[in-house]
Amino acid sequence: MNNLRAKTYNSSKTNSKPSRKQLVERLIAGMIGMRHSDRDASRANILQKHGFSSPQIPIMILIEKAGGVSIKCVAKQLNITSSAATQLVQTLIRHGILRKTTDDQDHRAVRIEFSPSGKRAFGALHADMLGEIEQTFKPVPDRELSEMVAIFEKVLGYIKKESH
Repeated sequence: MNNLRAKTYNSSKTNSKPSRKQLVERLIAGMIGMRHSDRDASRANILQKHGFSSPQIPIMILIEKAGGVSIKCVAKQLNITSSAATQLVQTLIRHGILRKTTDDQDHRAVRIEFSPSGKRAFGALHADMLGEIEQTFKPVPDRELSEMVAIFEKVLGYIKKESH
């Protein structure tokens, strides 16, 4: 990453506009830097406080958004094997966070959803994590944060179009 900084510094010194590749490299370096910042320790503390692990979070976010999903859907959406999805979900079921229900249209189909206490536990975790992320972006003016969100939403739109 120091090499990247040096290249960026040198290119700005000569007043030349950074290439698209250099901009993408800087974006990646920034994202990695955010991921490996002191905030990671804070995130780990929040997860520990609530009794969750990092791999469980995407499952709970998926279920929170969808309301209820199949194991097959969990595996597909998170790009993991059905076996891995089953293991992660079973752990959350054993801890009372998730529960299995039958689908109203197809009684053979099993859906995974939050238990009432699981929904509350995830809500508390979500609130703490959102508060931590808000602290990260506190120095960023609202206008710039809005621009950043718009850009990420645009990129996600491009990705969705390409995947269909």
